[in-house]
This record gives sequence, C-alpha cells and structure tokens, in this order.
Amino acid sequence: MKMCIISLQFDPQGDTPLIVLANRDEFYARASLQAHYWDEQPTIFGGRDVERGGSWLALTNNGRFAAVTNYRDFTLEPVGEKSRGDLVSHFISSDITAEDYMAAIQAVRLDYGPMNLLVYDGKKLIHFNNIDNRINELQAGIHGLSNASINTPWPKVERMKQLFQNAVNEERLTVEKLLPIGLDTVRPVDECLPNTGIGLEGERELSSIFVKRDGYGTRNTTALIMKRDGSINFAEQTYDEGMIDAIIHEKISQ
Repeated sequence: MKMCIISLQFDPQGDTPLIVLANRDEFYARASLQAHYWDEQPTIFGGRDVERGGSWLALTNNGRFAAVTNYRDFTLEPVGEKSRGDLVSHFISSDITAEDYMAAIQAVRLDYGPMNLLVYDGKKLIHFNNIDNRINELQAGIHGLSNASINTPWPKVERMKQLFQNAVNEERLTVEKLLPIGLDTVRPVDECLPNTGIGLEGERELSSIFVKRDGYGTRNTTALIMKRDGSINFAEQTYDEGMIDAIIHEKISQ
C-alpha cells in the first residue's frame, strides 16, 4: 500500500491540534475497504487493506492517529517484507506513547520495506523514516510528506502544502473544503522532478497531487480535523479509476 502524499498542520496548543489531508495511491486491482469502525476494535476508524489487513491511515476516538507512506527509491536494495500497514494498526490499537513506539520500530526497521511512519498520541507527533533511520519529533506548523523523507521539497509536496495552508487560513475551515485539494492534477516541469529510479515518464505520471495512470492511481482523499474538545471531523472521498465513487463523513467523539 502506498499513501503518496500528506499535508498536515500541527498546533498542539491551539483549538485544532491536528489537521490532516492525505491522498492514498495504489494499484486499482488491490482490494481495500474504505474508512469504517473496525469490528474487532470499534474505537478505531480507518481504511483497511484486504490483502494483508493493515491500514494506511487510521485513528481512534480518543485522538490517536497514524499514517504510513512508502519511500520511493528504486536504486535501493530490497529490505524487509513485513506489512507496513501493520505499523499503523499496531500503534492505534495500543496505548504506548508515540516516542516509545517509534523507538521500538527503529529497532526492527529492516523488517519493513522503505517507508515513512507518522504517529500521534494526543501529545506528540513523531515521524520515522527507516531509510534515513531518523526519528523526528515534529514541531508546530505545516508539514508535508510524500515518498521521500518529511518536508522533502518535491514540487507536489510544496504545491499541496501551499494549497493546504491557503485552506486552513480561511475562516470556518471544514473537511469538505480540504477534499478538492486532493484532486489537483498540476504537474511541474521536468527540470523540477525528483529522480527516484522510475524513469522520466514515471516521474511525470507521479508528479501531481492526484495520480491517474494505467492500472494505478489515487484511490482515496482523506481529510480530518481534530479539535481541542476531543471531537474529530472526518471525510473521505474514494475513487474508481480516477472517478469519484463515494464520499463518507463521520464525526468521531469519545
């Protein structure tokens, strides 16, 4: 599973400690379930990968949050084969602190394919990249993550951060106002593209916020706003081969 791009605002002292907008890109043929309350753990809300059972983004009704992206560099030697989606599931189903969880994952980092992991325990928001092998406690502000490390200035990351910042600066922000950003198809000029070993045409096809290519593309756009009072407004737009298929809205509270 490959959630490709995330923009977020972290404001631990503010009225909205966490605002997230994310696109998940995946092969169209890979089955998944849209965001829902999990039968075996009804306090958890998020999508699930049918093939391996993990999640790319999920949260709990008491404000725990986790998301994973892959790290794209085709020049790297293959590493571990454990499901990266399990990293999300294991964190949100536990009560371990974000700091302790990341330390535990760092110790077994080579069991997983190249990835970025974000976890939030209601206090600290922490990022880990198992290629750089660096744990980053994120500070207040707007951050962007795609398939390199946190805040790597890929054009799509910088564009989404700017569109996201414009939206969160507006009065009366809603999750519905964030969702259209996920549909942005603007591509940068070739000179600005990263080189991840996929070839120029591949870099072009993956260079926009919303991705649509043969057999692969954006499957979900997810937006959530966590408020100081503990409530979470959540919306998710799902796509069928590039076309809007369904939209769900959920207000989550303890």
